[in-house]
Amino acid sequence: MVKKILVIGSGAWGTALANHLAYNNHQVFLYTRQIADVKQINKTHHNPKVFSQYQLSSNITALNEYLPDVDLVFLAVPSDKVIEVFDQLKPIKFANKTIFVNCAKGIYQNPNSIANGDDNILGFFSEYFKKNFIDKQFAILSGPNFAIEVMQKKPTVTTIGCEEMQTYLTIKELMENNFFKTSHSPAIKCLELCGSIKNILAIGCGLINGLDLGINAKSALIIKGIEEIKSICKFLNIAQDLASPAGFGDIFLTCSSEKSRNYSLGISLAKGLEVSANVNYEGQKAVFLIAKFAKQINLKLDLCELIAKIIHKQISIDNYQQEITKVIV
Repeated sequence: MVKKILVIGSGAWGTALANHLAYNNHQVFLYTRQIADVKQINKTHHNPKVFSQYQLSSNITALNEYLPDVDLVFLAVPSDKVIEVFDQLKPIKFANKTIFVNCAKGIYQNPNSIANGDDNILGFFSEYFKKNFIDKQFAILSGPNFAIEVMQKKPTVTTIGCEEMQTYLTIKELMENNFFKTSHSPAIKCLELCGSIKNILAIGCGLINGLDLGINAKSALIIKGIEEIKSICKFLNIAQDLASPAGFGDIFLTCSSEKSRNYSLGISLAKGLEVSANVNYEGQKAVFLIAKFAKQINLKLDLCELIAKIIHKQISIDNYQQEITKVIV
């Protein structure tokens, strides 16, 4: 059955998702803030900002407003814009059937934690959504999914994290085809946590690459990182699911490719290069939050804390190798 789908965000991931869903013969509406881009996409079927060399499906219509009469809403915006978009969607009267799928990975700093005297400063998008959209179905989409490879229809797997099996089956049916498969996980918060911490681990692997410490060291760092994810899950008493596309699959992808911005950041740090202030390094934001969280609750997260110190330039570049070795071995 053909579904009406709103994809919010016309960056790389939003464009790739919209094109993928349209390829599966669904009616897709791609939200973009720029009127000029709306006109260009609808006229030429090319996104002038990303993947301009690829012709988009004729099943895609670009628009500059949030369409309420849709079956699903996919949010493909940067993590630091998710709460803002949720707040914009609150007053809109979506149909009861509408399923919301958050494709932005990660966590955010809970702004109410200090005021409420709460030890947990970590905010989860799934939790925020539940509090503000009580009667709506929610899922996250997370996995080892480089947008360019989805555009190129290369083999891809992803995880749909949601509580209701029927919600998963609905999303599965509209997304799957012969090159794109999904799996289900109810461990939503663990997957959101992995979506943030994998960027921190990518910075660490980039550091190891830049310092020429070898593959063994990268493996050791990833193992240490997974241990720290487990520690956080245990402290927060949330279900774990690390053996999934959104868990280890996404960690492997982000930690093994220089296509990853965070991996490239690690290489730059190791070589003492200036880091561009114009690039959105999500791992940099995440590591400061995780290190602050660990200090607040007195949880030992040596690797995350070390990477935070390196980014803050609290450790001399001459001591990087020694300090990294001390933590991962």
